[in-house]
This record gives sequence, C-alpha cells and structure tokens, in this order.
Amino acid sequence: MADPVRLERDGAVAVLVLDDPPLNLFGREAFAALEARVAEVEGSDARALVWRAEGDVFTGGADVNVFAGTDPGDGGEMFAALVAGVRRLEALPIPTLALVHGLCLTAGLEVSLGCDLIWATESARSASSRPWSASPRAPAARSGWRSGRGPVGRASS
Repeated sequence: MADPVRLERDGAVAVLVLDDPPLNLFGREAFAALEARVAEVEGSDARALVWRAEGDVFTGGADVNVFAGTDPGDGGEMFAALVAGVRRLEALPIPTLALVHGLCLTAGLEVSLGCDLIWATESARSASSRPWSASPRAPAARSGWRSGRGPVGRASS
C-alpha cells in the first residue's frame, strides 16, 4: 500500500497530498507519513508548501478503528506523532497553505491549522473532536486520544 501522504513538486512549490480513499482517515501510517514528508520538505529547496487532499472528502479525521484493542497509552503515542508532524509543519520557514474542501475533521483540521493560511471551498466543513472525545464512551477517549494539545487547543484557548 502506498503512503497515505505523498509529496509532489510543482516547481518551487512542495505539495503534500493526503490520498487514502475513500475518507482519507488518519491512523498510524498517515501520522508517520505526514512527519516524513514534512521532513523531506525541510531538507529541500521548496519556497512554499500546499497541503491538500484527493477525493470528495478532505478527511474524515482520525480512524477510530485504530483504537480497537488499545489502552490509554497507545492513544497518547498516536497523538504525539500527529503533533510532531504539525509542529514541524508550523516551523517551516516557508509559507504554507491548506486547500480544504468537503469535510475536514479532527486530525486533518489539526494539520490544516498548522498551515499559515487555509483556503476553503464553500462546501468545506470542519470540526474538532474536542466535544465528542470528552465522552467516556468515545473510542478515542477510551484509548487516551485527546484533541486540543495541537493547533485546535491553541486556537481555542
């Protein structure tokens, strides 16, 4: 299976593409691929970066199936991987732009907020998992996943 996040180039513009149909969900592979692709951009001559997604849905967010059979420590590890990729994105010394369409939920919203600018279509809809993950019945909450320590938390505080 190909990485769910790939790096393309359009001249001096680096383009990070989320491409894991049909919902472009974030699991361990996507978190690792995001950080690896941002690291590639850090070491390149790119003068700008665009974050975009393939398909009708930008992202359905975190893949709750990865929480099956996990304990609270596992969720924290996955969230740390997401935050590491987003922090690297935020620290890039080049302009960054998220091109958002359709649904952009949870983890995808965290990454988009890590960009300098979000350009959203009229159909774009976004949400954080913050209210939902507060429920102890939510798979993310049971596994230790906590939104709000990344850009969403900083934007809302």
